Amino acid sequence: MWKGVLYYRNAADSSRYLSVSDGYHYVGFYNWIGARGWTLNGDVLTSLYSNAQLSYWSSDNGYVYANSGSGYTP
Repeated sequence: MWKGVLYYRNAADSSRYLSVSDGYHYVGFYNWIGARGWTLNGDVLTSLYSNAQLSYWSSDNGYVYANSGSGYTP
């Protein structure tokens, strides 16, 4: 938590934070400059950047997103 915003830090690399990319809103671990905050409601993470739940497109591609477009599964 920093300035009232929830961030998740990578335990294996403390310089990386769970975040959302521009464009397609891929979720990954980025440095602090690219860090985006989250909210946690129950067991659902929502990105403060894209205002979308942690989700995936399909199990075939294996990517995790925070994108609210149709077809994404929270």
